[in-house]
Amino acid sequence: MFDAKTLAQLGALKNQLHEAKEMHTGTVRGSNGRFGFVIDDTGASHFLPPEEMEKVFPDDRIEFSLTTGRDDKEQAEVETLLETNLSTFVGRYVVRGKAHCVEPSLPGLSRWLFIPPPLRNGAKEGDWLVAQVHQHPFEQGKAQAKVVDIIGDASTPHLVQKVTAAKYGLDWQLPEAAEAEASAISEADIESLAAGRDDLTDLPLVTIDSASTKDMDDAVFVETTNSGWKLTVAIADPAAFVTPGTAMDAFAKARAATVYMPGKTFTMLPRPLTEVACSLVPNKKRLALVITQNFSASGEPSGEPVLQRAVVESKAKLSYEAVSQSLESGETIESPAITESLTAAKALAEQLLAQRHANNIVMTDRPDYEFNVDELGALNNVLVKPRTLAHKIIEEFMLATNQSVARWLAAQQQGFFVTNAGVRDERKDVVKSALAETWQLDASNIESLAGYLTLVRQLNDHEQGEHIRRLLARNFSRTEIKHELSPHMPLGMSHYTTVTSPIRKYTDLMLHRIIVALLEQQPVPNLTPEDLAIISDRQGASRRPANEAESWMMCEYLQRDIDKTFRGQVVGISKGGVNVVLTDVGAMGFAPMKRDESFEFLGDSQLAKLADKTLTLGIEVDVLLAGVDVERRALTFKLV
Repeated sequence: MFDAKTLAQLGALKNQLHEAKEMHTGTVRGSNGRFGFVIDDTGASHFLPPEEMEKVFPDDRIEFSLTTGRDDKEQAEVETLLETNLSTFVGRYVVRGKAHCVEPSLPGLSRWLFIPPPLRNGAKEGDWLVAQVHQHPFEQGKAQAKVVDIIGDASTPHLVQKVTAAKYGLDWQLPEAAEAEASAISEADIESLAAGRDDLTDLPLVTIDSASTKDMDDAVFVETTNSGWKLTVAIADPAAFVTPGTAMDAFAKARAATVYMPGKTFTMLPRPLTEVACSLVPNKKRLALVITQNFSASGEPSGEPVLQRAVVESKAKLSYEAVSQSLESGETIESPAITESLTAAKALAEQLLAQRHANNIVMTDRPDYEFNVDELGALNNVLVKPRTLAHKIIEEFMLATNQSVARWLAAQQQGFFVTNAGVRDERKDVVKSALAETWQLDASNIESLAGYLTLVRQLNDHEQGEHIRRLLARNFSRTEIKHELSPHMPLGMSHYTTVTSPIRKYTDLMLHRIIVALLEQQPVPNLTPEDLAIISDRQGASRRPANEAESWMMCEYLQRDIDKTFRGQVVGISKGGVNVVLTDVGAMGFAPMKRDESFEFLGDSQLAKLADKTLTLGIEVDVLLAGVDVERRALTFKLV
């Protein structure tokens, strides 16, 4: 036993050794294994061996030193915990022997956390939990957690949706105050708010949506003019009801976007608002922001758009399938006036698409997949939903409307814009080199919109044009919403924003407020750059819960099909193997190729040789479903 003097001397020596080391600060990043990394403040990555990773959690801020490991390679050593961000998380209760633990459902955290007996709160093996860190491993040497809430087990209805919602902080129900505000809106309130608006109820506007849609947020009308067409798009106007200071606005701003999950939709706004008061239901007066744009016979915008707050009345609720059938067969749908408008809509959409082919970038059509979920939340089957003629018409109209409003806002020097800088800065040199060396393509000016469009147009008749387009897309930067106007490179557009989904996206709702203020010459509201960045991030992440739930459900669904052969499409190629999406169900998996001597990865071009065949992005292949790992949400394929 050391006496006090010896302990003091040892402490002083420890401090001297600590001070003698060169210290760095950084953020911990986990992995699928027991090891990790720390990213220092210059962006450099340093290896954290398992014994050091045991001391920290992913996203911890630490002070660390650099040392040499057993293999003479540099590694990081944790010296001080500066900040930890992990508090509450979702995981599964596991028991091994006498140890009761939680297995976190967190990327980069692949170890279990011990739960002491007093902190188990009645949880049992197999339960999904909301847990909380009780003891950080840095100070005490062993991480501990406590059970905060029990979500359910394998027998719980809608378990996948509930676990995923808890993981992403999605409340199962909207706040009562927000629901009460929406439920209180009456037809008389709509009539009252309509006073002073332009009356456009005589226009034969129609909604075109899926047959089951209840929240119809846009209606269209097209008429032929002497010089081309006039497109009128009426967009539901929730801004008339969702005003700053209301519970609805506070919740919408926090959620930022509607989140769609198989078997459960987490709306940004209450359903009494989106499906009743704001929905452009047939033969009911509704408040709308109406955007009218003239187009020439070749589909070019003619003159400035007209934006107005109006009262509209949809004349029919039409489905994509019914509209497509009418246009393809020539049959009348609903009325001669509606049929005439839809015929004009088809002609205008064809010219708008031709204009995009000539001046912008048209993405390759890909099918949509619909998850058919039973009353308990389990996946019954997956339906491939081909894009109909009507889908394509509405897509062209929404793109054209968003472009027109973006140009209008830019002229007013107000609002914000949806932008994408194209290929990420850190990947530009790699991409340019691959394009030049593999295909002799000049990509020296892909930083500019004109240069990028020039490159993409060279791909139209290129033998491997589809592969190169996908290669570029895999290296794109993140789409951002910014006050400063800049191009959206993947769309090939100099001006772009979105205003057509205000009941589903908070930025669209805010732009409606900005437009109204400009039209009425009132002080213009806006979001601070900080708020806009946060909301932009949340909207960008709104697809993640659905992706995770779909992967989980798909793995459970495909367990019965192990050893079955599927048709698929290559969507990623690396030195380790090939990512493939199954054509029939849209599920993605990985075909490992490291042990196949006939497989040769060709580097930055992301091409590969397989025996005498060249693998490209987008190529169709046959794969055998070799394995399903439900816990990791992973499918393993074998090329056949």
